[in-house]
Parts: sequence; structure tokens; C-alpha cells
Amino acid sequence: MLLSTLLCHEARALDPESRVEALRGGLAKEAVTIDQLVPRAMHHQIATNSAGNRYVEIANGLNYLDDDGGWQPTECRFVAAENGFSVMTGPAKVFLKSNLNQPDAVRYVTPEGYSIESAPLYLGYFDPVTGKQVVLAQLQDTVGELAATNVVVYSDAFDELHASVRYTYLSGAFHQDILLHESPPPPGEFGLSDRSRLEVITEFAPPANEPLIETHVLRTEQDPDVRAKMVEPDLADDLLKFGEHMSMPPGQAFAEEESQDEPHEIPVSKRWQPGPRPLLIEGIEYRDLTSLLRTLPQYKKGSADIRKSPVNGVAGDFARPHLERRLGGNPRLITASTRHRSQRSVVLDYVDVINAPPTTFQNGITYLVRSPSYGTGNPITFHRVI
Repeated sequence: MLLSTLLCHEARALDPESRVEALRGGLAKEAVTIDQLVPRAMHHQIATNSAGNRYVEIANGLNYLDDDGGWQPTECRFVAAENGFSVMTGPAKVFLKSNLNQPDAVRYVTPEGYSIESAPLYLGYFDPVTGKQVVLAQLQDTVGELAATNVVVYSDAFDELHASVRYTYLSGAFHQDILLHESPPPPGEFGLSDRSRLEVITEFAPPANEPLIETHVLRTEQDPDVRAKMVEPDLADDLLKFGEHMSMPPGQAFAEEESQDEPHEIPVSKRWQPGPRPLLIEGIEYRDLTSLLRTLPQYKKGSADIRKSPVNGVAGDFARPHLERRLGGNPRLITASTRHRSQRSVVLDYVDVINAPPTTFQNGITYLVRSPSYGTGNPITFHRVI
């Protein structure tokens, strides 16, 4: 993934009859003690430290409901499943097929039961000045391998560019990362402008309900003369919301090395293109990426020259070509041992986030917030706190 889950629950309650309503998002009208809190829910649990003092631990997706309706601690762990991998021990369920080059190879089920199916399609350039597009590399047959208990990597996932796809399951988030192991040819080699964007196109199965879309402009062309000549003068991001619990905020691009703890992150935009097979179009301006791409090996011509990629015409409506998946009767499956894995890569990430309802922190209760993004998208209230 170029680019691409918060599950927050209010740690408070009132009298016994209104506890459930309070935990669903109602505002507390009176002070609450720790004894009035539900001991465990999706996003909080009451814990005791070594000194015997109780506190409320809160984090996205701390717990999940098991088949018997009881709360269990979330385990971020992929297990081998029929024809792939799955995570069943968390608030969101995830299923990955062994070969990523299949329609709907990735299935993500939200806590409320919405099934969202997708798979990467191709990498390319889009020139917002002219509307021209270049397909750099298409997804090819590739087998997933466990890189960690909560990480599955599909190595050499694209045909004409050394790049992999990585999926990471966290208690409150699910990431799709495109790992570039070499720098693609610059847009100028295809006759595109320096405003061109590197894009990741992910194809989705038709959702049961179209997502709610909130469009935010990240960057706009201020010069009226230049703006008038551009097919797409604004760089915008669609905040997607699937039901009550799941949304997709802006992704990030960053360089990743084994020795790097806190990489510099660059926002990645995304647009949702409805259709019989909807597309998620994630993009970042190439000139914003140049400092990161310089750390990678340069593109080396493969079995077919990437520079002969098709260039399409004006596409002012954000249309992108739907490429057919090339699935043969006996596909050659690419594994991690086929090519040397570079320790250095540029990551294009998007994340599925589980939304948080409004949260109130109560006076007299100690909280331990383990999720840095806890409360994202909804207000946090401090009740009688000085």
C-alpha cells in the first residue's frame, strides 16, 4: 500500500442503569469513581500497579468480544489459515490470501461486521498539469510470509519495480505499506511535469454501503494563471468513514532502515473513485519524495523497460485505468528468497483506523493512555479536573 484503527471507548459510567449509555458516548452529568466503571471493554480496562493502586488503562482496541460475548485481551497475531493468514483475536478481523495477486486478496471486517475487500493493483505517475498517467509497475503473483507475529510481507510484489507489500495488524490499526526498494525513474523521463505524483492504486470490491467522504485540501495552487492551465490544481485528501467504527485518515511516506527509530514522515493524500470496482488512489508529489528516494538504489532495467509504460490521456475526473490481473493456470509465485531484501526502503503507508467516540476523563481517576492517537477525530473532555 502507498499509502493507508482507532477503537476508543469512554472510561466512565453513572448509576447502574445508565452505565451502558454512558459508555456508548453519553456525557457524564456527575463525578464518577473508578468503582462505577465497567472493569473491561473494547478500549479500556481497570488495572492495579505494584503498589496496589488502581488505574484505568486506555488504548485503541485493547480487548475484543469472543464468541461467548466475553471480553478478551487483543492478540495482534497472524495465524496460518486456509490459503493464507488471518487475525481473529482482535476487534477487527483480517484475512490475507497466500497470493496477493487476486481480486479481494485482503479482507478486513470492522467491529460492527462491515466487510471491506481489496488488493493493490499498480504503481504509477499522475501529472496534475496535463492529466497524463504512466503505469510504472503492476502487481504480480507473490506469496506472503510472516515477518513477525503481526506482520505479513509479500516480497517482489510488482513486475517492473523492486517493491514489496507489507501488512501490519495492531490492536487499533491495520496498515498496508508499499515498500520501495529502488527509486523509480523520475517523471521527466516520461515527459511529465515536476508536479507529478507517485501513486498507489488499490482496487476494492463494491462495499455494501459507500463510505462517507470528507474532502480536505492539503495543497492548492495560488497562482491564478498556473491554476487555470492545470487539470487538477489542488492536492486533496478524502477522509473515508465506513460505518461507525472504521475510517481511513491520511497516510504517511517515510524512509525505513533497521537503525531508524523515528522516521521523518510526509503526508500522503488519497482519493476514493466510485465504480463497479472502486479504486483508492493514494498519491504524493514526487518532488516531496526526492530526499527519501535518494537513499535507494536507482532503478535497473528489468525484463521489460519500465520507460515504455503506456501514457494515457487527460483524466480530469480522477479516472485511472483498471488493469486486468494476469493470473495464469500455473503462476510463478515469488517468495522472499527470490531476490535479496534491501534493508533500506521508502514506505508508502495507509491505515485503517477504528473511530473513537467522545471521551471524558474524570477527576480523581488515574489514566494510563497507551495509544498516542487515542481520541483522534472526536473530543476529549475533562470532567471537574483542575
